[in-house]
Amino acid sequence: MSRGVVIGIGNDLRGDDGAGLIAARDLAAETGFPLILAGEVPENYLDIVRKLTPEWVLLVDAADFGASAGETVILRFDGEKTPVPTGASPSTHKPSLALLRRYIAEEMGAEVWLLGIQPKRIDPGSQISDEVREAIPRAVRIGRDWVRWQSVKTEV
Repeated sequence: MSRGVVIGIGNDLRGDDGAGLIAARDLAAETGFPLILAGEVPENYLDIVRKLTPEWVLLVDAADFGASAGETVILRFDGEKTPVPTGASPSTHKPSLALLRRYIAEEMGAEVWLLGIQPKRIDPGSQISDEVREAIPRAVRIGRDWVRWQSVKTEV
């Protein structure tokens, strides 16, 4: 079985921004992979990630990739090569995630992937939207299938 880490990113006090935390928790529970609920500061958990010596890291976050609310993507998060529409940010935490991705890839040698759910609203004090709430189980299924693929890929 491959070694991986699921990192939930977001703020549950900002509406749809909390979707990454919920989806990551559910995904880790289904797959048994280590979970880090990093909130808005994933960089504060790098020592824990390093100790786990992952082959891959899956960041789970509300991600603005220019789609309809609730749409879900999984993609290799590799900075400039990330396939997102022009002008769209691969995350609501773009600057810190870009640095996080670079550090994990270069210093730990792990692949970094993003499981993103398109938010509708991330205003302080807002509630999670119906579209995003309904998308979370789908995101977990996508993540679960991806984790299985990683395990098979490693065994081959």
